[in-house]
Amino acid sequence: MLNFSVFYEIYNFVIERKKDDGGFGATVLLPATIEDTFYAIEILEILKNFVKNKDLYEPQKDKHLITWLGDKLREIEYFGNSPKILWYLCKIFSLTNLRYLEKFREAFLDIIIKNKKYLKILETGYLDKLFYIGKVCGFLSIKIDPILNTFFRFRTVKDLFMILWLSKNKFINWEYKKEKILNWLKNCQNFDGGFGFFPGTTSYLENTYFALKSYQLLNKIPENPYKILDFIFSCYVGKGGFARKPGGSSFLESTYFGVKSIKEIYKWNLTKNLFFIL
Repeated sequence: MLNFSVFYEIYNFVIERKKDDGGFGATVLLPATIEDTFYAIEILEILKNFVKNKDLYEPQKDKHLITWLGDKLREIEYFGNSPKILWYLCKIFSLTNLRYLEKFREAFLDIIIKNKKYLKILETGYLDKLFYIGKVCGFLSIKIDPILNTFFRFRTVKDLFMILWLSKNKFINWEYKKEKILNWLKNCQNFDGGFGFFPGTTSYLENTYFALKSYQLLNKIPENPYKILDFIFSCYVGKGGFARKPGGSSFLESTYFGVKSIKEIYKWNLTKNLFFIL
């Protein structure tokens, strides 16, 4: 088990990956990327509920970060074929600079929506691209027509989560049998408490997060959620970082999935003593 001080360790872990140019990198030595800056800003937003200190880092007041993000905003047309990066930028702007968010919305409408480019992207059949376009549109209240008469199949827990989210938010029409899906999810869980990509595969932290989100969308609490917590805690490698699996190396991405997974379980309000468990 972990104690409450782990949140302060996670906070320091994230801050140590802040770069002089303003963004965040996967490790202390690697350069800043949009992906890792997204993970860092999201983690810090969650930690605001647990770490109490008047001197906490405030990304919206970081001039270097705002300048770095401004450069990314001016380059947004180059990210038109990567809805995932567009979603990351959208979420970062929402937590750091609302003026940038409004400019992003205008650019997104021009690049993706008005010229129907999103339809060309969707024709490629990539589920993840549809998912991230849906995330941006949903977040910014942009209406697009649902994708009709499309047969979606899932192979991994991430696929399932994306399809469930798109269906619930009416971006696709997808019929499924809830009990069959729940049984498949149950079979994805291993004895260590974590979830594999699909039944019979090794547990990883990101798969566990996607499984938790799928259970949430299905309005179901998984069996023995404390066993899932045990797996999440086993991925903590010390000094604030989580690895994809026990014994691995810690990165911002895997730490993001660790923190987000704990947050999802916390939402179920299973015990008044959760803080002591953490």
